[in-house]
Amino acid sequence: QQPAPPASPQSSSQASSAAVQPYTPTTSMIDRTAFIADANAIIANSGQIVSLLNFGASTPDSVKVDRINSAIALDRSSGDVTKLRGRVNSAGITNGAYMEAVELAESGVSTISVGVTFIGYWAKNHSRIDDLNLGLGNINEGSNTMLSLVQKINSL
Repeated sequence: QQPAPPASPQSSSQASSAAVQPYTPTTSMIDRTAFIADANAIIANSGQIVSLLNFGASTPDSVKVDRINSAIALDRSSGDVTKLRGRVNSAGITNGAYMEAVELAESGVSTISVGVTFIGYWAKNHSRIDDLNLGLGNINEGSNTMLSLVQKINSL
């Protein structure tokens, strides 16, 4: 058998330079207007839920239960956060202000949703006061996260 011919210097340097170059995905531009519109829809939906669950001390339990059931229905129908995540994924964005906005939206929506769930337990069994208080705490925390989202969206 004949030994393989030595690689030419040109092909050898091409191979080594190709091996050390990291892959950089192409990033398309994100549709800022659509992103902001989707974020504002999330903020509005979350605001409606928070508003429904903002009870006064004299609010009768029957009214609270009706408002809780409305909040549960709104919470179940909101899936807009996936649109935001899809927009940044499609644009190849993995960090920065848009990704921070998505993370705030996801955190705020999920925290509010957990709160709605706990408050729903109280609506079915009024002896579960701890669940009501825990849920209201989650609603407050999620509401604060949504305020941070509003600030982030305003800065885009």
